[in-house]
Amino acid sequence: MQSSGSSSAGKICRAIFDYDRGEENELSFQAHEEIEILSADNKNLSFFGRTVNDSRFGKFPMNVVEIVKY
Repeated sequence: MQSSGSSSAGKICRAIFDYDRGEENELSFQAHEEIEILSADNKNLSFFGRTVNDSRFGKFPMNVVEIVKY
């Protein structure tokens, strides 16, 4: 996964709506769930992160979340 450096890592995002993973390495989550961004893949428009509440890991599309904490 290509990282965008420190521009996204460490930020917290919130799910805009429910997302069900399409691949095994993706992260499923519910609307309003908070996720810590660990890295970004700008080429594929995806983030890799972990859920704040229960520490599940995986990648997910950038367009299903909004950044809420920098």
